[in-house]
Amino acid sequence: MICVPDRARCQARSQHVTGPNKDKIKLFSYLICGANVDAQDKNGKTVLHFAVENRKAKIVQLLLVCGANVDTEGKGGKTVLPFAVEKRQDKIIQLHLVCGANVDAEDKDGKTVLHFAV
Repeated sequence: MICVPDRARCQARSQHVTGPNKDKIKLFSYLICGANVDAQDKNGKTVLHFAVENRKAKIVQLLLVCGANVDTEGKGGKTVLPFAVEKRQDKIIQLHLVCGANVDAEDKDGKTVLHFAV
């Protein structure tokens, strides 16, 4: 017998989490409940994009461990790695490289990570 979590109950419980780690705990709860880690908003951003933009290295690590796609493109064809490079987020850059991020990926303007590094 396979146990499938009740998503509504999981999400309702995670809404009441408080404390210094509440964001991580809520995210972990959603992931355990079967949330799509690569779901995109209307601009093509995933939770990974938002975690990088907000310098949340521990959340980035959790998302990558849960299978987030490091090369998902947002609006304009930009992957997450250039955001980390622009903001000089060394730990997040390292996590992406270890997870196989494509350093040669080009955005709609033909720019790669190297363009954002200089």
